[in-house]
Amino acid sequence: MVFAVGQARALLGKGAKAIEGASLFELFPPSERPRLEQALARMREGRRISALSLGLLPGEDGVTPHDVWLSGYRMAGEFEGHFFLALSQKRKSLPPLEESGRSTRLPDREEFAAIAKARLAEASQAGLDYDLMLLELPEVAALAAKAGPEAALKFKDDLALFLRDHSVGGDSAGLLDETKFAFVHAGNLSEGVIRDKIAELARGAGHPVAVQMASLDLDASGISDEEAAQALVYTINQFSRREGSFFTVDALQKGLHSALSGTVSEMGRLKSLVTKGRFNLAYQPVVSLADGSVHHFECLARLETAEAGDASPFRLVTFAEDTGLIGHLDQAIYERVVAQMHRNFMGDRAVSLAVNLSGHSLSDAAFMKRLFKLLDDSPPFGARLLFEMTESAEVRDLAAVNAQLQQLRKRGHPVCLDDFGAGNAAFHYLRALSVDFVKIDGSYVQHVLTRPQDVPFLKAIAQLCREMKIAMIAEMIEDAQTVDLLKHLGVQFGQGYYFGRPTHGLGEAKSGGVPAGFERRDGLLYWNG
Repeated sequence: MVFAVGQARALLGKGAKAIEGASLFELFPPSERPRLEQALARMREGRRISALSLGLLPGEDGVTPHDVWLSGYRMAGEFEGHFFLALSQKRKSLPPLEESGRSTRLPDREEFAAIAKARLAEASQAGLDYDLMLLELPEVAALAAKAGPEAALKFKDDLALFLRDHSVGGDSAGLLDETKFAFVHAGNLSEGVIRDKIAELARGAGHPVAVQMASLDLDASGISDEEAAQALVYTINQFSRREGSFFTVDALQKGLHSALSGTVSEMGRLKSLVTKGRFNLAYQPVVSLADGSVHHFECLARLETAEAGDASPFRLVTFAEDTGLIGHLDQAIYERVVAQMHRNFMGDRAVSLAVNLSGHSLSDAAFMKRLFKLLDDSPPFGARLLFEMTESAEVRDLAAVNAQLQQLRKRGHPVCLDDFGAGNAAFHYLRALSVDFVKIDGSYVQHVLTRPQDVPFLKAIAQLCREMKIAMIAEMIEDAQTVDLLKHLGVQFGQGYYFGRPTHGLGEAKSGGVPAGFERRDGLLYWNG
């Protein structure tokens, strides 16, 4: 150390001049030397080190100071061959377990994604060397059964403390799901250290725990900050869901930049298709189970690409939600639907349409303002235009979303809660949201004749909706026997291939036209199956 200045005595127990000429390693216990050497090696490669957590040796006064953060970089110019290092007191971000039961709580996937975005921006703006570490511990879910609930809880608590303690700022770790963890660290924490710590905690729990991990350099050079942030969130979500082999831990070892590049390309393609209006609307009938009359048609988006074909729109919607593009997609779809109603359906009072509206869009005040203005500037479609609330990620502010739904209902538009009973659209949604319809998730309907255990769930949903005076729509109906069972349970409406696949023809039908597979009787459309 050739020069020192600052509050050395407060941190080290000796004055700044006293440490000049000494070895850097004399400040730290021998156990910290491997990590310190690794940090210096990374700085020699031109990388910055930020917030490396290190313990110190006792100072001259015999008092052991707090652990410190070490940051630094290799200098250039006239100071070539030197390093600039900074020590700062490590804030006590993790209180002991006995002081606070909240200390071991890790943010969930959505909370952590927001934290990771902030750290990505911080790294980009300040030139810091941050890494995103993704961990998968498949055996954690079964640890309670193997090692006992107390041992399992202690393992999880200690692991949470370790991840938080070694994350940037002490608050950049998250629990993506029951077996997947992530944290942003300062780019100087080796995988070996993490594996050794997890093995040590597992020994304490009395049962080994295997771990897969990938450390991704948060280097997003070459793409905009907004694209990098959106793509980072998408990468985290896909790792959490494990959809597709690309997002396995081994594949992510290629580095964040390569992982993001494909996502950014896909985002650009989706933006271009939506902006240019290169998508079609397909229409699938929702039919009264009592008499076969068509209640309305649901509008489904289909991209105009050869690879898209007529595939389910689920991936399109989840991708748009995860990357923050869902507002663009929702707006383009409802503008197309309103235009269709102006052009083709104004004289046909038998045709009603339902358009999907994501929870993300409902939570966006600016988006809803644009939607209300469009509706106010249009003829009063009323009950002929329905809105289905769709959501693949949990809505946090249900009260705010409910306020928006009630504004739609005041304008005469019925509201439906989609995919009820699966994922996030659970019973607590019905406590917070006032709706006119509930669409029962197809997973309860499609195989109900061969899975008798699904019948009690359908009965419970049906009884709840009856008592709340909410109409029910069952999706994925594929045969007459399922229709009979649903009618017996009191379900009023159905949707599925039994009544008709999504078709592009309805959007081109002129006023008064009859879609294929249906007939008109007494001014109403009826399924002719």
